[in-house]
Amino acid sequence: MPDPDGYGGLAISESGRALGRGEIVFEYRVETRHRSLRNKARSAQGAAAAGTEDLDATLLAALKALRLSLAKERQVPAYVVFSDRTLIDMAARRPRDLDALPR
Repeated sequence: MPDPDGYGGLAISESGRALGRGEIVFEYRVETRHRSLRNKARSAQGAAAAGTEDLDATLLAALKALRLSLAKERQVPAYVVFSDRTLIDMAARRPRDLDALPR
């Protein structure tokens, strides 16, 4: 709770003290929305990894290394340069020039 006499600091309320002494039980609700977001993230990672069995691992590693060097040069995160999905697509299609890249 706010403590205006304490120069804008915080103070522990009486119920907080009771919790600290173990006199009352802390009850909370688990937010289920976060679980669904984590599951979506996991499925997105699985989707990005799906289909990589047939790819040339050396080529994909070289593309990731190039992406990292470009990102460092531009001082941005690597995913800003290209996503993993884009690199996987490049490794699968093996375009020889800019015209062969999908737009």
